[in-house]
Amino acid sequence: MCHETVKYTGEPFVDAGVAVMEHHLGKPCEDFKPEDLEKAARWLIKIYERKSLKGYLTIHFPNSGWCNATISKEKKAEYINKVLQAYNFEPISGRECVYCHRPAQFLADRQHIPMLTGASTIITSPGGVPGLPVCGYCLMAIQFYPLATLKCQGKPLFWWTPEPDLTYSLTGEYFREIEKLIDGGSDKLPNLSWPKTILLDTAQKVLASYGDDKPLADCIGLHVTNYGAGPDYHQYRLPKELLEFLKLVRVKDEAVRSAHTHIIETAWVKDKNNKKQAKSQEKETPSRRNKYFEALVEVFEQANWSEKTKEIVHNFYFHKKPETFQYNNFALCKLFLEKVAGMDKQRLETIKRTADQVTNTLIIGNNETKWLNSLFNHEHSFSEFMRYLIRVQKRLAEKGQVLSLDDILIMLDLSNEEDTVSKDFSLVRDLFLIRMLELVGKNRKDMLNELELTSNTDAN
Repeated sequence: MCHETVKYTGEPFVDAGVAVMEHHLGKPCEDFKPEDLEKAARWLIKIYERKSLKGYLTIHFPNSGWCNATISKEKKAEYINKVLQAYNFEPISGRECVYCHRPAQFLADRQHIPMLTGASTIITSPGGVPGLPVCGYCLMAIQFYPLATLKCQGKPLFWWTPEPDLTYSLTGEYFREIEKLIDGGSDKLPNLSWPKTILLDTAQKVLASYGDDKPLADCIGLHVTNYGAGPDYHQYRLPKELLEFLKLVRVKDEAVRSAHTHIIETAWVKDKNNKKQAKSQEKETPSRRNKYFEALVEVFEQANWSEKTKEIVHNFYFHKKPETFQYNNFALCKLFLEKVAGMDKQRLETIKRTADQVTNTLIIGNNETKWLNSLFNHEHSFSEFMRYLIRVQKRLAEKGQVLSLDDILIMLDLSNEEDTVSKDFSLVRDLFLIRMLELVGKNRKDMLNELELTSNTDAN
């Protein structure tokens, strides 16, 4: 039976370190042997001697033996032996590791594990001895975690998920970046900006090669340090639903993929001087941000994020300029709203069917462009939109087509005809227009000329 060593525990710092060790050793942690741990330890000691990493380690392990230039060689060697070899120490009687629940072998503080307080500031603890009880294996794994991070706005940025395969894949992106910088002989690690953009851009890249047989899960981007006067902690959540959407887009038809790629590519903007950056803060490396990525991550910081995601459709999926009409794609919106916003499938299908009915029967079928023009340029309030639907209902009836009251109630998410307000009628209006523009653009592009002239006049 193989002796259990380091392992995923569900704790971010431990799991990030385990992932780094797996990447370096080229095998899963379940297969680690004592000689593997010794090999990894020797490599880490050598790597942490690099000038580019010594300063960076200060924001991970303040005043530790890894980065404190004032301590003697003997004390440094003693520190390194403790954090990398504590799994050889005798267990502490009656104490278990807070991470894996194996017998504890060490009592740690902020110089050994991030986000803890200093040993000298603890005034009481079990048995009168301060420190967090950990086993030697978890303590060792944590020492590798800095190599799973990027420096962003002066703080480490790294990944955690409850699925080890996904943690491994996401961590690998940053680990390889760190390796490139070290191998390139850089004296200092770049201090990046726009953490939300970095995280979602990384997720996009990983999902491109992440196997269909591998599980997805909610992801957390951690942006943390306790360097300085107090702890600085922030986490960005990327829910499983968003990852599923991003992965599914890649296997949809060309029109859907093209529409989504256009949204991403046109959302990139050059980074300007960050006015919020304090004068005393280290200068950030110029980088780009993506307005779409930033907006998506910001949505998931809201308590009612499933509702807030619907705003993404208006801001990014609804293309209102004539030169981008071609990128309006209802299938993309439907996929996003179903997977991410949790919108009812029947409701979305009813919206599409009704928009198709109006477009094919009245606009394309009978050259009545007013139904597109008026909705595009007017009908912005709920009452206006309701009057529009009533006029459409009457006109369709004249053409022998039926738009039932039940369909209108389903589209607007109303329980009965006495309801006077639809909380997201503007989303329905946007979806109507997205589908209309898509169909007209495919079948009667000439009909968009009048709409183009009107929209240009309004813009001027």
